[in-house]
Parts: sequence; structure tokens; C-alpha cells
Amino acid sequence: MKLVMVPLELLLWPVHFLSRLRSYLNVVFTLLGSLRAMRQPPGWQWSTLSEYHRNSSSVLPTRAFGPDLHDNFVIKNDVGATLVICQWGFDDEANHLLMHSNLPAVRWVGGVELELIAIATGGRIVPRFEELTPEKLGKAGLVREKSFGTTKDRMLYIEQCANSRAVTIFIRGGNKMMIEETKRSIYDALCVARNLIRNNSIVYGGGSAEISCSIAVEAAADRYPGVEQYAIRSFAEALDSIPLALAENSGLPPIDTLTSVKSQQVKENNPYCGIDCNDIGTNNMQEQNVIETLIGKQQQILLATQVVKMILKIDDVITPDY
Repeated sequence: MKLVMVPLELLLWPVHFLSRLRSYLNVVFTLLGSLRAMRQPPGWQWSTLSEYHRNSSSVLPTRAFGPDLHDNFVIKNDVGATLVICQWGFDDEANHLLMHSNLPAVRWVGGVELELIAIATGGRIVPRFEELTPEKLGKAGLVREKSFGTTKDRMLYIEQCANSRAVTIFIRGGNKMMIEETKRSIYDALCVARNLIRNNSIVYGGGSAEISCSIAVEAAADRYPGVEQYAIRSFAEALDSIPLALAENSGLPPIDTLTSVKSQQVKENNPYCGIDCNDIGTNNMQEQNVIETLIGKQQQILLATQVVKMILKIDDVITPDY
């Protein structure tokens, strides 16, 4: 969805602001790092409740919060913002001034969500209220609250943003485990898309690339007459562990399947033959359109090799004597 969603568990809303944000059109955003008012000086005391009520209406919006903060609210009100979103929150005094200024606000938003809002709305995160200028404001066409699900979870929708490059992938599921698994799968898919953008070179999957590399490494081992060939053959054997695992997880006889595919690759000189995990009827991964990114495959083999080299550097392991 071309919008930014913020879970309301992250937010602490004043009640009168919450009702106003059920649906809010043509919003101009102010994105703040924090907004905290000056505390009331300790010398200001009232002896009776009537004295407090008599003085609070005239004193609280100005002196109790400090004249600078009150003046800033008056001045910055003219900037043109119609909604304030803050990361580190603002205290009750600042909340009081926002209410008197009729300025809706979101008190606490996570750092990641605030950055996404800034990207989507074209605004800039302002660390201090005094630095706010019209050029740093963001814009959105619609801000609304929506409830869904059996638990009536509430989300804040920020839609019709000026910059639609920031989007939200909304995941719903029957339980938390299903949602986490879906999130992990989507993250993996996004990483694949990122790798393809960086480098659009691909290899065919289904273990075909590992089997082809294993055959090439075994052939290269024959050119080394010394003990080096044993290490090279072990590397080729390690590459076979991927197609072996694929065959075993698919319910196929792993050793027989690997031997058959290896001989087929050598006989047909076809490096695209792999493990037919889905039992489609052909083990040609090019025909099945099973692909992997080249950069991802390179990183997998590189990291696995580095781990083995790190283990081989260990001379001895000391274990306690029980």
C-alpha cells in the first residue's frame, strides 16, 4: 500500500486529539525529535484550590511554561502546520499548549516510523521546535485511524503522500508464528529484489549451480598431484551437501538422486539440471524457471568457506575433565 502505517500502541494520544484524527484531510506535518516544556518554577505555589483556579487560566499558558516556549508556540503556529508528530514525546505542559493552539499531535512515534513518515511526506525531522520553518514541513492528503481484526487493533494511516516511494506492507495472520514466518519470507524476497537491482546476474537453482561447481572442482583436483587434491575434493564434497539436503527434504533418496543428476549433467553437458523438488517431471531448472541471484550465491559460498578456515585455525580444544 502506498501509505505509512503507525500502530497506535506506539502512540500516546490526548483524548481530544484522538477524536479529531479519525479522518483528517490535507495535513501539513511537523516532525519533531522532542518537545518538552519548562517545568513550573518551585516558588510558584497556591495555598487554596480557589486560588489555583483563579490563577491557572491566565498563568498556565504563559509563565508556567516559560515565556520562550509560549512565544515559540505563537510564532510557530504561523508556519502552517496542521499536525505535529513527535518521536521522544512531549510532556503535559507542552500538550496543554498544543490544545490551546488547536494543533493535533501524536506524542510518541518510533524512530523508524518517523523516518518513513518524513520520506513519504517530504518533511524533515526537526530536533528543536525553534528550528521549524515552512520549508521543513511535510504534506499528506489524508490521515485517518482504522480498526480491524477481532482484537480491534488500531492503526494510523497516512495516505496520499507527496513521495510515494515509502510504502507499507501490511501482514495479517491467524497467530504470531504465522505472521513472523510471513515477515521473514517477505524480507528474504525483498533482499533478492535488492540483489537483482545491484547485479542482475543469475544462476539456476535447485542445486544445479552447486552440482555444476562440484563437478568442475573435482575435475580441477586431478591437476594437483600432492595432498592438495584431498582438500579440493573435500570442497567439492561440501558443495554436494546442498542438493543432498534438497533431495532429502523433498522425500527423495538423496544419494541416488544426486548421483543421477550429476551423471546427467556430465552426459548432457547441461549445467541446468538440478533436484526436481516439486515433482514436475523435469529437472531442468531453466525450464522450471528456478533462479537465484549470483551475488547471493557467491556470498553463501564465501561465508561458508570463511567459517571453515576460521575453524581450521583452532589448534586445540580444551575440555574440562569430569
